[in-house]
Amino acid sequence: MITSRAVMEEKFFAVSGYVLDDVSGAVVSDASIYGRRHLVATLINQQGFFKIKLKGKFKTASLAVSKQFYEDTTVTILPNRDQQISIAIVPVELFGNTVTISPRGLFNAGYHHRGCC
Repeated sequence: MITSRAVMEEKFFAVSGYVLDDVSGAVVSDASIYGRRHLVATLINQQGFFKIKLKGKFKTASLAVSKQFYEDTTVTILPNRDQQISIAIVPVELFGNTVTISPRGLFNAGYHHRGCC
C-alpha cells in the first residue's frame, strides 16, 4: 500500500532593520539577534543592520537582541508580515572601580617566578 502525503509549504516572513544604542543613538554592531520561538538567529553587521527570516506559523512573534555591555532586549513584532524596524538597546552601567592586574601586581602580591635553569 502506498500513501501520499501532501507537502506542507511553510511560510516565512522577513524582518530587517538596525540596532541602535539607546543613549547615543549610534548603531550597534556585532550583536546577536534571535527569535527564540522560531529557533533562528543571526548577527548584526558592522553598520548595525540585520535581516532575519522567521516562520509564519505562530500567532505572536518577538526578537531578542544580545550584546556584551548592553542589557538583553526583547521586542514584540507583527507576525507573518515582512517589516523593517529599529531596536534601541540600553548600555549596562558599570559601577565601582576598575582593577588592573599586571605582572608587576602579581610580583608585589607575593607571586615570584623563578627561572628554570
